[in-house]
Amino acid sequence: MEEAMNGFRMKNSTLIGTLALLLCLGVIVGGVWVYQESFVDFEHAKAVEGRAALQSEDMYGV
Repeated sequence: MEEAMNGFRMKNSTLIGTLALLLCLGVIVGGVWVYQESFVDFEHAKAVEGRAALQSEDMYGV
């Protein structure tokens, strides 16, 4: 009976460790995805701002 309980504890801790690892990987992947999306938005806004500056330069010579 004692050996059966030890095996159960081992399986339980392995399951908890696996779930914790998957949770950490999910957080890392989610963080990278959010960072990438915000970087794309930033680059797009910078490009739009650059085009607007070029247009005003053409219109006003400034």
